[in-house]
Amino acid sequence: MSPIADLVLPTVMRDEGFRAKPYRDARGVLTAGYGTNLEEGLDADEAMFLLEHRLALRVSECFVFEWFPRLDKVRQGVVVMLAYQLGFAGLLGFRKMLDALARGDYQAAHDELLDSKLAREDAPARTHRHATRLLKGVW
Repeated sequence: MSPIADLVLPTVMRDEGFRAKPYRDARGVLTAGYGTNLEEGLDADEAMFLLEHRLALRVSECFVFEWFPRLDKVRQGVVVMLAYQLGFAGLLGFRKMLDALARGDYQAAHDELLDSKLAREDAPARTHRHATRLLKGVW
């Protein structure tokens, strides 16, 4: 940041206040965080920061599964991508797939993922790629 931005940062934070969820400000502008105008959209750097930050959160969440460290990197990657796509709570809805991964039964994990609304309707191409990665362990 610039020296001027460093100077005003604490004051802007105090004046704007933090709001984790989007809201309409006094002018009706969709806003979040510390007064960030969401209607302006994101630039590529902001989008990349958010992606990296949220992926790091999903990775740390996946370590609650005691079996997660035993997976190879490809299968870990699939679990993280599903957690990112669905949110961690959404990933937990795939109980049979997660149970199969815990057992090391990659065929069953593949089959369970494909036996879902996600695979049939919501994101079929992506879900089929994920299922293949679970089965074969190859990116």
